[in-house]
Order: sequence, then structure tokens, then C-alpha cells
Amino acid sequence: MSDTDPLRAVLLHRPGKESQWVSMALGGAGGGISFPRGRRATHEHQEFTELIRKNSDAKIYFVEELINDILAKIDKKERIQFLSESLGEENYLKLRKILTDEEINVDHILGRVHPFKYMVDSELIIKPIGSMAWARDFSVVTQGGLVISHYSGFYARRKNETKVIKAVYKWHPEFQKHLFILEDFSSKEKLYLQGGDVIPIDEEAIAIGTGSRTSRKAVEHLAELLHKKSDVKTVYSVHLPTFLDAPKPRTPNILHSLWIHLDSFFNFVDKNKAVTVLPTFRTNLKQILRNIIKTTRKESIKEMKKEKVKPSILRRSTSPLPTLEDIKNLGRCTVFRKGKETETKKDFLKALVEDSRLDKDEIISVGGSPENYSNPYEYIDTVIREFRFQAANVLPLRKGVVIAYDENEITLNALRNHGVKVLTFSAPQLSSGLGGPHCLAMTLLRK
Repeated sequence: MSDTDPLRAVLLHRPGKESQWVSMALGGAGGGISFPRGRRATHEHQEFTELIRKNSDAKIYFVEELINDILAKIDKKERIQFLSESLGEENYLKLRKILTDEEINVDHILGRVHPFKYMVDSELIIKPIGSMAWARDFSVVTQGGLVISHYSGFYARRKNETKVIKAVYKWHPEFQKHLFILEDFSSKEKLYLQGGDVIPIDEEAIAIGTGSRTSRKAVEHLAELLHKKSDVKTVYSVHLPTFLDAPKPRTPNILHSLWIHLDSFFNFVDKNKAVTVLPTFRTNLKQILRNIIKTTRKESIKEMKKEKVKPSILRRSTSPLPTLEDIKNLGRCTVFRKGKETETKKDFLKALVEDSRLDKDEIISVGGSPENYSNPYEYIDTVIREFRFQAANVLPLRKGVVIAYDENEITLNALRNHGVKVLTFSAPQLSSGLGGPHCLAMTLLRK
């Protein structure tokens, strides 16, 4: 099983009315700023869906349609149970004070009704699920079976997603027949994992990002499970910026908003061929990256001081500088090999090359090759710009064919120069929501 094998089945979630309510409910209860907004996002998602439909044999499932299928087929007693599980028992009982079981429908489950329309004792009981369009996050299929995600403290506002999807997997006959759940992390205290951090490489290897959304303990637990219950022999744990396991409480810095998941900066596009953000792994480029962040932050503070911005507002408006430790650990790799001692590698890409899972001449850089630039600062600036708009976050339909946003011209040219067929669509709304095509698709089957 590889992330570049032909796509056969995929689960998607169309952005709907819930994206209009997120900013109003609990300061962004559906996932903060990282959600696609409004009709434009819905239109972009439709274009994405059509690219999958026209260029692959994949069967496409939609969360909304699956819920409607379930509600149409279950009896009254089963309906009560399904509603209780998908809404959460406490919220379901509160909603029953306002609506009957027959009146509660898919729009209530997905938060597509205005949250302030349904309140009990001044409490919002319907929470928008605005980030569910990033379907890769709520669960992921590994070589050993399906893994259900667990959202950590700051991201706990997305837990409604796992309630909904667990109920869908349990109650829909398609998934009852064909899905094997290897692990449900949502039931594991202090084991946090999100699907965007998980990338199957081949039958015997998988890469998992470890940072602020997926904890090291969760990776260790999943590695142990995969070693026991699948053919996986090697698990690469890739280090991302983290404040999750920090010994002291930390304020997120710019690295946390860029290096979100593993799939935000690294994806295979063909056998032994990948697109990635090179400053993640190269020491000389890491230092230039920090210098650019430091300089732009300094200029921003300087301008705000000119405008006599209050110190308290200044502190809130500028994120802290990444520490040298943040930069140093970025892209490092811990390798869990079945029956062997854990290894620590300075560079995830080199670890893949050493294991013959990546060709060193087929590492495609976001922003193009550094050799194409006379000034390394210009190169890093270009990388950051295209990285921010998800240039590496591509969805493979099969080996050598991927879907990407069309805004990142330099990276698209680099992919094509390496023989990759790139299918593009314009997505200014989706790309601004800190997710890309790979994030939009919960891959169910590749073969």
C-alpha cells in the first residue's frame, strides 16, 4: 500500500453553510481560522471533486450523503442511538427539548443551521464543524487498517468531527462490511494523532509527523500496533515544530502555522519521487529561514511602534521567534524498525534515500531548485510564499499524476520538469484555510 497507488475510493466533505457560522460560535468552535469559508470554497471543492471523478476510477463518498443514507434506513430506536452518537449524548438530550427525533436531520448533525437558533439555558448546543472539509484529518487508512484521530487540547474544538465520522463508520452498511478499525485514538487519553500526519510509503513502511497535532507517544503506540498487526517493518517519525509535548507552556510561532502536518510539506508523487520544502531539512537553509523570520518580525514591530501601538497589543500581534531548538529539530527523524533499536536521524529525506525509498535526484523542491536562484534569501522567500499556499500539499491519483492548487506556478513547473502530470484548479479560499488537496481527501482505498 502506497500513497501513490491508484485511488479507488475516497471520502470527502463539502464545505456548506457551517463555514458561515464558525466565526460566530465560541470564537471559532469548528477549528479556528483553518476552515474554508462561504460559497467560493464550496465551488472550489466541487472543482476538486470533478478532477478526481474525471481522472480516476475512484468511488467518491460524501459525509452528508452517508448520513442521509443512514437516517433513511434505520428505525426509530436506531435513530435515537445514531443521533446520540453523532451529536454527543449530552447535546442530543438538550436538542430534544426543542426538536423531535424526526425533526433532527443532517443539517443539525453537521452544524449547518445557525448556532444561535438552537440554545438551551443560554448555551449553544449545535456546534459548527467548519474544518471537516479537511477530511484527511479525522481518520486515515494505514497498512493495518483504519485509524481514527484524536484532537489535542488546542484542537479539541474539532472533536465533533470524530463523533460524526465514528457514527458514520459504525452505522453505514458500506463501512460495516469493508472497514477494519485498527485503533480509535479518540478513546485514548493523552494520545493525540491527526490523519494529515500519516503517509503510507509501501507495504512495509509508513511516515508519521510528530508535532503539535500528533504526539510522540501516539506514534510509538501506532508503530507498535503496525509492527504486530501488519507487514509494516519501518515507521519514520518526522519531527515538526511542537508546543504539545513542551516541558513548559509555549506560545505558537510562525513555524507552527506553516509546518502543520507532514502532508503540508512532504508528499510522494511517484515511486521514490517526492515534493517537499527543502528548508525543513537543510541546515544552511534553516538558518536563512530563521534570519528572514527575524528580519520581517523586526520590521513589523518597528512599523507598529511608529504608529504608537500599545505594548500589550504589540505583544499579542507578534508571535515569538522560533527558537534555535525549533529550527534544529525541524525535519529530524526517529526510525522505529521492527525488532531493532530505535534510530535517530538528522534528516528524514536522507533516511528515505538510505533505505532506497526515495531517489536523491527526484526530490522536488517547493519554489524550484535552490540552484536556480542567485540569492538564497530570494529562494527562501519564494519557498515560504508557495509553501504558505500549500504547494507541497498535493493529492496523488496514481503514480506520477497529482492534483494541486494552480496558484504555485514555480512548484508546478518543477513537478512537470520531473515528469509529473499535474491537474490544477484555482482555490484562493481553500488555500487560505491552511490546507491543500491532500488534506481534502480521506483516502479509503488505493490499489
